[in-house]
Amino acid sequence: MEKAPKILIVAAWPPELGRIRGVLRTAPYRKWRGQIELQAVGVGLVEAAIGTTAALTRRKPQLLILVGTAGAFPTATLDIAKAAIVSRVTLGSPEKENVAQIPTPMPREVSTSVRFSASLAKSSTLETATVVCPLAITRSSRRAKELSKVSGAELENLEVFAIAQAAQRAKVPFVAVLGVANIVGPKGAKQWLDHGEAAAANACHAIATWLRDERVWKGLLERRQ
Repeated sequence: MEKAPKILIVAAWPPELGRIRGVLRTAPYRKWRGQIELQAVGVGLVEAAIGTTAALTRRKPQLLILVGTAGAFPTATLDIAKAAIVSRVTLGSPEKENVAQIPTPMPREVSTSVRFSASLAKSSTLETATVVCPLAITRSSRRAKELSKVSGAELENLEVFAIAQAAQRAKVPFVAVLGVANIVGPKGAKQWLDHGEAAAANACHAIATWLRDERVWKGLLERRQ
């Protein structure tokens, strides 16, 4: 029987895993072969939910990590290409409730693992951030302002809510590090093309740095058993 990995690292699409895939092929990471697995789960809320649920069911990890990119709202203090640790995730719509209402039974907020996120923060200089997940990328400056105000979020990402919710349902602790690829608004698509690769690489670097000290993450995993 194939041994379940201790850690499953996911991203929306394969290029965002590129840097960490390369790192895991080098020493001292090679000794963890079979304990750390990588998986692209899909772009957008629906695909990410399906892909993550399938990966969790198949791999049964003890910890789920997301690396990827996000857009920063103009009011946020996070610079492009910098990475941040996700603390809280909200499902978002900039519309007023009399225009578009999210039903009460529908989950609207989920948090990442406090213990694992704190460990990540301790091993890096990264800030924490709240992320909002709409159905589509926000292109309008006006809607970006409204969405940021309603959600209280610093970042926008399309997958993290679905991935966090899947992890919560599976009772697997979840952490996420996202690199800022653009400022949310009309210039976002161009900025993402210019900075997306570096932003994803910085998110991967933060995770790789944390994984180097195996006493930390193995100790946290052992406490859950």
